Amino acid sequence: MTDAPLVSVVMPCLNEEAAIGACIEKIQRTFATAGIAGEIVVCDNGSTDGSVAIAERLGARLVHQPHRGYGNAYLKGFAAARGRYLIMGDADDTYDFSLIPQFLHALAVDGYDFVTGSRYLAGGDKHVTGLHRFVGNPALTAILNILFRTHYTDVYCGFRGFSRAAYDRIRPISPGMEFNLELAINASLAGLKITEIPIELGPRKGESKLRTFRDGWRSLRMMLLYSPNQLFFVPGAVLLALGLAIHLLVLLGLVKFGGRPAAGVTGVFGTIFSVVGFQILSLGLHAKTYSWSRRFDRDNQALAAFYDRFKLETGLLVGAGLFLAGAGILTGLVIEWLRSDLLPLPRPEWASFGATLVITGLSTIFTALFISAMSMSKAGG
Repeated sequence: MTDAPLVSVVMPCLNEEAAIGACIEKIQRTFATAGIAGEIVVCDNGSTDGSVAIAERLGARLVHQPHRGYGNAYLKGFAAARGRYLIMGDADDTYDFSLIPQFLHALAVDGYDFVTGSRYLAGGDKHVTGLHRFVGNPALTAILNILFRTHYTDVYCGFRGFSRAAYDRIRPISPGMEFNLELAINASLAGLKITEIPIELGPRKGESKLRTFRDGWRSLRMMLLYSPNQLFFVPGAVLLALGLAIHLLVLLGLVKFGGRPAAGVTGVFGTIFSVVGFQILSLGLHAKTYSWSRRFDRDNQALAAFYDRFKLETGLLVGAGLFLAGAGILTGLVIEWLRSDLLPLPRPEWASFGATLVITGLSTIFTALFISAMSMSKAGG
């Protein structure tokens, strides 16, 4: 059995016969010139042209991924790679693979965990198409930096390097073009030491696989789902607080319309806001729990304190208490309603408040069960 190479250069390939040969030869020349013990892994994603034959003829290791997708191809390629360090780059001859030693130096000597190229640091973006160059990439990079407090200048550059250990901490799963974005997000969430290297994008050979608006939306969707504070906790907390405030004001008789206290209909709005807000907060906690289970929130002290103290029994007791309180209110109202020969209730706002307690109580019980299951997954992982 041969020794494992120092570095594996992994390229996804889908009908890249116009460029795959040039890419492989450039990487081989770089290995030879720099004295690097490396391998080239080409992950074919269902090519129907001569790409596979060219890769095999030039001595690259070839693996096949039957499931289409940029991310799927990389997942298969990285799984097959044997190097201590992993370099990723497209097989369209747009990246200067002579920079591989610079990536390796940043990883092996400078101590960085995640090294990514940037086409914007030194004016290397002239071959980026106009919409992507001036709108798409800068916008997605800015949004990601705001949501995750990072400092990338080119979050969608596909020329990157990282150690095998770093990749195992990043643990990407995305099947499509958003794979690149997930790498950048997870590298930050996992607390990896990150740097950027200026690169220049060359003209592309062959047909681009990027679908601007579809892939842009998928990228934006991923960023939102990976940032539960902004997507869930803020709107959820606002709606829950608004709903509870409405309930309180109505029950105390502090809201009046035309000299009469607000009652049933206003209470219904209190229930709507409260329940929707609580459900959004629950989804946010689910998202945070998922992040915790993947060890991305390990430095979040508030979340760590929550999980240190959280017990399934506590959640069940709180949920059961809310449910029983609401059920008690509703039961009393039903008895009063029946005794009055089904006449309208004098304080219908209590029905809305009781319904809010019942719904949030049941939701709390099932949220506690879910969090407990995910917490066990974390402890086991």
